[in-house]
Amino acid sequence: MARLREREDLDAVLLVRRVADPRRYGVIEGSASRPFAGVRRFDVRAMLEKPARPRSHWAATAIYAFGPAIWGVLREHARHRESGELEVTDGIAALLAAGGRISALVLDPGMGLWKSVGSPEGYAAALQASRTRALHARPHS
Repeated sequence: MARLREREDLDAVLLVRRVADPRRYGVIEGSASRPFAGVRRFDVRAMLEKPARPRSHWAATAIYAFGPAIWGVLREHARHRESGELEVTDGIAALLAAGGRISALVLDPGMGLWKSVGSPEGYAAALQASRTRALHARPHS
């Protein structure tokens, strides 16, 4: 991800995954681009957090490679929020609105374990999967 961002001077590279119910995620809209290192890729046009009517099934996995521009954008957005909280999706949307260049790489289900932790049930499932993998990775005596 970082190699792609640096090589093409992108503002960010996101890792995305196709999901059945995109209303529960930050969703990207984009157009297919040439693959990178054999991995499917999109040029990102928009990112919306938990849209009521998603236009795609591509959910951000919360794995990002950002360039330096994100920090100024996040600081500016935090100033305008009552809570002062930094929202990554706001930063990505602001980068895009300012003409930023963002790509997304597709996480294929066969590339490894990914679990959503955006709900208590998802968090519990991720903990259980992590525990199970750790137990099976230990040598048996």
